[in-house]
Amino acid sequence: RHRFSHVMAEADAADAEDSKDQVPEDLNLLHFLGREELSDCSIRLPASGALPAQEVKCHRLALCSTSGYCFQKFLGPDAPSTLDLPELPDDAELRRQMPLQSLFQLVLRFAYGGQKWEPLETLVTPESCPGLYALAKLLDARGLVIAAEAMDLNPGTAAKLLYVASQLKDQADFQSALDRSLDVVRDGFGPLCLSPPHMGLLAKLPVSLLLRLLEQDALNVPQEENVLRFVRHILWRRLLREEKLLTLSGGLEGLESEGLQLRWESMAEDGHGSDGSNGSPAVDRYSASAAAPEGSADIPELSHRIPAESGTTISLTALKGEEVLFAAKLPINLEEPAAEDLRQEAFLQDGKSVTICYKYTLSEAPAEDAPAAPVAPAAEGAEGAEGAEGAEEVKESTKPDAALSAEETKRLLGVVRFGQLDHQQLLLAVKDPVLEKAGAQPHLLGALSARLAVYEAAEAAATVSAPSARPSTRGAQPAPQATQATEAVAPPPAAPPVPPEEGSPVLLRGSMGATLFPCTCGEGRMQLRQAEGRFVARCNRLASCGQAIWLPSCVVAAAVDGHCAVCALRLGAEAGNLGGACEYVQVRTLTVRLGRDQCRALRKLPSGVDTLSGGLSWDLVCFFFSGNPWLAIFREGFDLEKISLET
Repeated sequence: RHRFSHVMAEADAADAEDSKDQVPEDLNLLHFLGREELSDCSIRLPASGALPAQEVKCHRLALCSTSGYCFQKFLGPDAPSTLDLPELPDDAELRRQMPLQSLFQLVLRFAYGGQKWEPLETLVTPESCPGLYALAKLLDARGLVIAAEAMDLNPGTAAKLLYVASQLKDQADFQSALDRSLDVVRDGFGPLCLSPPHMGLLAKLPVSLLLRLLEQDALNVPQEENVLRFVRHILWRRLLREEKLLTLSGGLEGLESEGLQLRWESMAEDGHGSDGSNGSPAVDRYSASAAAPEGSADIPELSHRIPAESGTTISLTALKGEEVLFAAKLPINLEEPAAEDLRQEAFLQDGKSVTICYKYTLSEAPAEDAPAAPVAPAAEGAEGAEGAEGAEEVKESTKPDAALSAEETKRLLGVVRFGQLDHQQLLLAVKDPVLEKAGAQPHLLGALSARLAVYEAAEAAATVSAPSARPSTRGAQPAPQATQATEAVAPPPAAPPVPPEEGSPVLLRGSMGATLFPCTCGEGRMQLRQAEGRFVARCNRLASCGQAIWLPSCVVAAAVDGHCAVCALRLGAEAGNLGGACEYVQVRTLTVRLGRDQCRALRKLPSGVDTLSGGLSWDLVCFFFSGNPWLAIFREGFDLEKISLET
């Protein structure tokens, strides 16, 4: 048996020696791809992910006939034998989108394959196409650039190409790629906003590109709320504000860890901005990852920044290779600088329960430098032109995910068409701490005022400038309509337009006769009416009931224009606590416009304050439970210094 094996080995060696002298039937450059025969140069590839740096043996003829970059390097007076690829900017996201070791193998296959796309056709995926195109541009491989440009872009790959091109535009001409990818992202922006990875990628873009995208009327979104949510996420991750440094560690109970190799990831999530269904986009400085020793279920020390504001949550994920073993939300109390012996239950993919035992410490994070304010255009002349050019260059070279300046924040808020948001969305936005920090309150109050103007007579209403709806949202955003009475009420006859007197309430259209809540008489319904120059909630059984509740004379316009789901849940629960049936309570919202004197008093409120004391002669009076709708009514005649109004 040993003699037979020895004879077979000698035969194989002889066959291998003979094969070296045999000419392949399909002899071409691809035959030399990956072989050291006749190689006369090397390309040094940097480390990529878990792959260490390596050198690839190549042939100058193949490289120089494909790449202008290699042509210049290898045919110069001091031509090296080993060449480095063009250096990428120090950006972790860019390196994830451009894994050079795998992408350069595709470039080599194109070069050795006669610069034809066919050898790559089955190897290039939509995910790798943006990186391959960018590497071809850096190498000045013009044939490969043309072939990659011919591939179709979907919104996801266009978002990746837009990001890659924005980071490399100083190293090569990526203008055509920027324009093309912007158009595709614009047309598919709605679905991209529902994908946390894509939304996080776009949020890192330079502000100049974001403005080009979001200012367009043709931006394809089902409703303007998508734009607000996206801009809010940009603000959450890029606004300069107080931050904490979180250090987290611990271990697992109930998990068999023998032979297990886990990688742990910790990430701060935006509790206010995410609905929880799709998760929150990752932010590099708000996340950290580390590998545990093999066979260990311990959580290595993870340290990263977190926003020092309420609503921030911590997501902890355990990965086995690329597989997510489990993910859990860990409660963190920002008021406590340290906590130990905390426990949180989590569930594996197979449904088995494990217990996370963890501890954490919080410390003050080092303050970040404020971004430079945009440079104003310089004066005319040679020096002014140079100054303007330099200012533009500084603005465009801003690193990804850079902190926003005050001017950039203002311009980002300006792309949101707040007037196209519905009433409930505006009310939620008013209470949002991130939007408040960014200074969105004037936009929100202006939008609430503009919504009320819809119900006013055109002849008497003040001119309110509101941006028009984007074409893609017009089908999903019908004009606000007032709630109609459930009982037929004859509409009042139309009157010729009469200029209103100073201080008189504006006549409404559409809200007159809107049902507010059942009358105490048990038969009629209280409806919004106008009488004697004031607004009144009056029973529609006027002849037999006569019940009426007058609104203050300072209310110059009023409209019933929506419902409040938050108050409905709260009032339904309170009704159950009072002994009634705990059922859904329909809560309607009444928007009012006040006279100028009262508006001046409202402007004195500090930002974020919900209680107004003094200065207004109203009191919040009544709620109706047990499934009945309710309305908050204001009355006059009280001491101005003792009355408070809860908004």
